[in-house]
Amino acid sequence: MKATKVRWTETCHEDREGRKVGEAKSIPLENVLAVAWNPGRLEQCRRQLAERTTPPRIVVVGLRREGHPTLYAVGDGMHRTVAAKELGKKTIRANVEGFYDCDPARFILCRNTLWDTQPENPASPGSYRSVTHTHRMPQETLDALTDIGVRLIPDDQSAFS
Repeated sequence: MKATKVRWTETCHEDREGRKVGEAKSIPLENVLAVAWNPGRLEQCRRQLAERTTPPRIVVVGLRREGHPTLYAVGDGMHRTVAAKELGKKTIRANVEGFYDCDPARFILCRNTLWDTQPENPASPGSYRSVTHTHRMPQETLDALTDIGVRLIPDDQSAFS
């Protein structure tokens, strides 16, 4: 994963407790951003958890902002995460592959898409770049992004004029 793609800045190879990146740890499920997109896979994960089968660890990247809890974006394990949340679990085992500090002042949420407001080409101001490519960003993700300071532009207003 290249940090420059979404303009997060890689800050360290250890978490705040000094664990090495990639080391397995339990992370709070309430801070994990995940969406189940395959109903069959979600049902399979539900069954496995109900049977008390130990699932593989999920793979995440930590997104940090001073004064806010670390959010975790899932790279592998979306359905396992959603199934664990549904069962009321509080934590999940994860390999944290890196941590990135976020400057939310450069991002906006408009028309259900996260946009980077600082163009790669400074000679072309206002040429925002889409960071997300989803038509239905989950409310949980919208709430988490606005909670850390990303501005939400209402659908009836334009961020592009």
